[in-house]
Amino acid sequence: MPTLSARSSLFSSHTSVVSMQGLWISGLPYSRDIFHKTRTPITKWFWMIFLVVMEKSGVSILSLQRMLEIKSNKIIWIMGHKIHEAMADRDV
Repeated sequence: MPTLSARSSLFSSHTSVVSMQGLWISGLPYSRDIFHKTRTPITKWFWMIFLVVMEKSGVSILSLQRMLEIKSNKIIWIMGHKIHEAMADRDV
């Protein structure tokens, strides 16, 4: 599990990495993590999860694509598939 630890002088002023007020996240994501190796912003993932969970009768992938302004059908389909798979794993 990733852990947070305070590191004040980890990066010099010449690096492009931002340390978020001295917090450093150590650890690697799990291989079963749905966000692993994604280039889609995490905010779009969380909005999609919220919309899928809150809609009782279900929501279509195409309507999610329009709401989240994602251009590719393949990306939105993969996101939906990963979210549904993670929800099914939880129920087992």
